[in-house]
Amino acid sequence: MISLRPVDASNYEECIALSVAPDQQRFVASNLQSLADAYVWREAAEPYAVYADDEMVGFGLLFPFAGGVADDSVPEPGTERGYIIVRLMVDERFQGRGHGRAALDAIVNLIRARGLRELRLSVAPENAQALEFYRGNGFVETGEIHGGEIVMERRL
Repeated sequence: MISLRPVDASNYEECIALSVAPDQQRFVASNLQSLADAYVWREAAEPYAVYADDEMVGFGLLFPFAGGVADDSVPEPGTERGYIIVRLMVDERFQGRGHGRAALDAIVNLIRARGLRELRLSVAPENAQALEFYRGNGFVETGEIHGGEIVMERRL
């Protein structure tokens, strides 16, 4: 059973210790960097630890948006169109077990429960594994490029 739990004082050190496989590290920021980003954007950023039962297996960082992915502003309450998955990772020890897909499903359910119907993210063009994963989970390319990455979205 996969669940999302907020990263807080009780679990942030465990979250920082998680890491993707060495060949994936060029594609995703460390969880330490992600938590620093969440602190800077704390009025809107939502950092979540991904748990399989009671074991932390990954991390996700969400950010609401009203405009597009390139719009770094914090939307006014009630103007959100959806969320951006800023980061989503599964620790290398737990990859290949379906945790990434289940974490993505949990994020989709969270966003749907808020009454929003759009989920966006961006992927490095050379990250074939991530592109395949997200395409296989309902994301399509928007034609936009942000920070050199391919912007993808999924309508919920």
